[in-house]
Amino acid sequence: MSFKQFFRLRSKVPKPSFSNHYSRIRNRFQFEFCNRISGFRRNSPIPRALLSFLYCTGLAHSCPISKKQLITSAIFCILLHFVFLDIWFTNLEDYDSMYLKVSVAYLSSYTLTVIVWHATRFKKKQISALLHKIKEISSPPSEIATNYLILINFSVPLVLSIVLANDYRTLENIWLYSYGYDIGNEWTKTILITTKKFLYFAFYPAYTNTLALFYISVCLRCITYLKYLNRKIVECPFKTFDLCFQHDILKKKAKIFDLLLMIQDVFSVPIFFVMIANIMMCSGIIGWFLVKSWDNSYYFWKIESVYLGINAFLCVASIIWVAGSVPVELSKFKEIFHQKTHQRLLNFSKLDELLNKVDLFNEPDFVLSGWEIIFFRKSTILALVGTLLTYTLFVMNINGQ
Repeated sequence: MSFKQFFRLRSKVPKPSFSNHYSRIRNRFQFEFCNRISGFRRNSPIPRALLSFLYCTGLAHSCPISKKQLITSAIFCILLHFVFLDIWFTNLEDYDSMYLKVSVAYLSSYTLTVIVWHATRFKKKQISALLHKIKEISSPPSEIATNYLILINFSVPLVLSIVLANDYRTLENIWLYSYGYDIGNEWTKTILITTKKFLYFAFYPAYTNTLALFYISVCLRCITYLKYLNRKIVECPFKTFDLCFQHDILKKKAKIFDLLLMIQDVFSVPIFFVMIANIMMCSGIIGWFLVKSWDNSYYFWKIESVYLGINAFLCVASIIWVAGSVPVELSKFKEIFHQKTHQRLLNFSKLDELLNKVDLFNEPDFVLSGWEIIFFRKSTILALVGTLLTYTLFVMNINGQ
């Protein structure tokens, strides 16, 4: 081949342009990103934010355990106990006998948060087993919103801490936040107050909220699957609702029942203390405004009380509403199953199918509970609200006398 032919052929080869190179990089990045996301959706039992929360707080671990998880869980443990001791020190130094009962209710929420962490950490192995078990149940579409809820849950404390820092600087007892040291620099004072208030809000209510979201998420997955089974029974004609189909449905229902037993075993004690912490916070806020009027309260406390009060009520109401939906769906399953088997009995008179029906109806009613003390039914919300208002007024009346 001559030099002329070589250069002629080379000139015909298309040179790669910048746009083509950019499009190849973009397509490759999109392909890898989609693969990672799809792999995560296949392998992750719960939303990613919840899984990261469990790893960072030491409530679950990957296999093998990484150094990063050990470090983050250790830091979380130290900060949790630091916040607990710090808030008790701050409030006891500024002790006022007039607000004793209110302070006890307020501080109890942070004490119970520490108890919640220890109670949940004690169930770390059971949580790992629960995460492995829940992979078998498909996640509902609404579970995607959990990641955004967790982001909002930790963003609101940060925003509140920044906004309220200026009001805290005007307090006479600001020295309590610096343990008696006089900080002359206003920027240093603002950063210190913002950091401490963010830590306060991050551990209560943000931490307890996230644990409640974890509980609600696994309960919703069971509820969604029960609704799927109920819909499958309804759509099946009674002629094809034979013994084989019934066995298949009951096996799937038994898998959900085993999962519910695991949920009860893991969350019974922690979710009970989460409920009590929020009830105590509501009681403390109501008690405060019975002693001191809204107009005479500090601006920062008005904002905090609205945030903490609404948060506590929504957390308790959400837990009871979602967990209370479990016995409702189980009861619907029994009713729908009974209707189908009754139709088959009237038309085909197959007595051998009665065994499944009898076994199902002899099964005891299952209700999720908090330490076998608070049973989660939807009607429990009204009972708790009435009890909270009654006992708060009673305690504050004794305090006034």
